[in-house]
Amino acid sequence: QGCLCFPPPSPPVAMTALRAAVRAVPRVRPATGLRMFSQSRPQGPSGKAAPPETPLAFYQATAHATSSINHRMFYVNWILMVAVVDMFLGVVDY
Repeated sequence: QGCLCFPPPSPPVAMTALRAAVRAVPRVRPATGLRMFSQSRPQGPSGKAAPPETPLAFYQATAHATSSINHRMFYVNWILMVAVVDMFLGVVDY
């Protein structure tokens, strides 16, 4: 008993279809005179190269930044705790 799908095409038909598909694809030629993004350097409004970013090893957070992060983490912790308690009460019958 054979497969319920269509039989595979014969090799000459498959090769003809493959050649037609290859001919239908447009050829892409590299643009001349344009620089790729990876080769260009970021520039500021003055035309000079942008200064490097501060490495994370030397970053000093301000008091406002740390309090803002702590404030956001406070709400994330409460949401997680409410979800954990809700899941716990759904599993445990007391």
